[in-house]
Amino acid sequence: MRCEQCNRFVSLECGDPEVELIDIDAAGNVNASVRFVRNCAECSTEMKDIYIDFEGEVPDPIIQKHHGEKHELQIEETSCEVGEITGSRCDKNIFKLTLNFQVVCTCQDRTKPIYEGTLEGSCAASEMEEL
Repeated sequence: MRCEQCNRFVSLECGDPEVELIDIDAAGNVNASVRFVRNCAECSTEMKDIYIDFEGEVPDPIIQKHHGEKHELQIEETSCEVGEITGSRCDKNIFKLTLNFQVVCTCQDRTKPIYEGTLEGSCAASEMEEL
């Protein structure tokens, strides 16, 4: 791919995934959106990106225990990592994103999560949009 800044053909490297949104509702449904970027290996200019949406849920017994007026669930990401699965010459290169999160309830100390979970998503390099 040709970099506008370097004015030559360059290889791409993975940028750090950016968590754009992570949310939980009262029923324990988790939604998240992560922006994943590939950068120029020479100058770090953003070259391609994609938004990956995640869905998951907190197990029902935990939700039932923390349900009612005195309970409000809050969620935050603890880490977001990307791994590359390199295909053979004819196969696609796939990127696997892993989003780790923890859920806390207002009825407890924020330093003690009531649930820790992981969401996973993937995309092919060919699905990414050029910037």
